[in-house]
Amino acid sequence: MGISPPGPGAEPFPRKGHTVSDHQPALTTEDIRALKTADRIVFQYWKGRSILRAIRDRSDYADGERQAPVYTAAEQRLFPDTSHPGDGRCRDITTDVSMYGYTPDGFQSWNLHSNPEALASYVILSPGSGWLTVVNFLRAGDRVTLEWIADNNNDYLRDAGLHQDELRLSVARGDTSDPKKHKPVAGKFLIDKRVCPDNSARMIHRYGR
Repeated sequence: MGISPPGPGAEPFPRKGHTVSDHQPALTTEDIRALKTADRIVFQYWKGRSILRAIRDRSDYADGERQAPVYTAAEQRLFPDTSHPGDGRCRDITTDVSMYGYTPDGFQSWNLHSNPEALASYVILSPGSGWLTVVNFLRAGDRVTLEWIADNNNDYLRDAGLHQDELRLSVARGDTSDPKKHKPVAGKFLIDKRVCPDNSARMIHRYGR
C-alpha cells in the first residue's frame, strides 16, 4: 500500500528538533473512536506535517474485481476524507513530532532542525490488541507526539551493517488553559522497531529519499 501525503486539514510542524508545538490540536472523542475502529493506521511525517491516519476500508472483491464499498452514516462522519485512492475513507489526526538519529558512538547527531527534509512512515495493517491498549489509554483533550528514533543500534547491529529505527507514541495530558505550557506526559508506548539495511524499507529517511 502506498503512503499518501497528509490531507489538507493536517498542520505543518512549526519548529525545530524534537519539541512540543504550541498549537497542536487536542484529540477529540471522534478521533479516538476512529482510531479504535480503523482497519489500518498510518503514522507519518511528510513535508513538515505529522499525522495519524485512521483508515476504514470496506472494499470487497468478487470475481477478481473490486466492488464499490458501502459505509454507514456513522462511518462517513468518523472517516470523512475520500481523497486517498485505494485507502477507503480516512481521518487525518494532527500530532506533534519528535525525530532524531544517532551516530555509531551513540551520540545524537541530527534532528528536524538540522534535517527538515527528513520523512518517516509506518503502517499497522491489522490493528490488534496491542494497538487497542494504546487507544484505550487515550482521552479527549490529550495531545499526541510521534517520536521517531533513527539508528538506535547496538554493537551487534552495527557489526552486521544493519539499522534499527523506532517509533514511539507519547501522550500529554493535563491543564490546557495555557496553550504555551508544556503538558505532562501521561504515558509513552513503543509502537514498533524495524531492523533492516539502509534502504527504502526503513521507517525513517534522514535525507527525505
